Amino acid sequence: MFSTAKGAIKFSLIVIITLVALKLVAAVITGGISIIAQVVDSLLDVIAISVTLFAVKAAAKPADKEHPFGHGKVENIAGVGQAALIFTAGGLIIFTAVRRIITGATLELTEVGIGVMAASIVASIFLSRRLYRVARATDSIALEANARNIATDV
Repeated sequence: MFSTAKGAIKFSLIVIITLVALKLVAAVITGGISIIAQVVDSLLDVIAISVTLFAVKAAAKPADKEHPFGHGKVENIAGVGQAALIFTAGGLIIFTAVRRIITGATLELTEVGIGVMAASIVASIFLSRRLYRVARATDSIALEANARNIATDV
């Protein structure tokens, strides 16, 4: 299941949705901007991976009258969309961080945040490597973009 593009994407969704839940709990407990930023980033990852799932399914469609060379370019468009999501997340993180600096927010229960983020790092390393292997095996540009996106979370 995890050796196909669709299987790898579905596995990614499970892992990232689990990480979103854990990070959200840690963000509520600690109030840490870095964890809140990671929640936002992970939510954008869920969107990006969902778009990739759509792109992989669409790219697999055979050529037709309107698309005589097939639908493979859909994956390229998904890759560009992921780049836009990464820039959006960066902007949101910068905005929130500046706002926190101005208001002088403090952290609580940092141990919880550290534990969740450590688990997230391990999961992200594993997931990005797995996605990259499947992307190379299936020649999927969109899946490779996902792998690189998740690798930047580390």
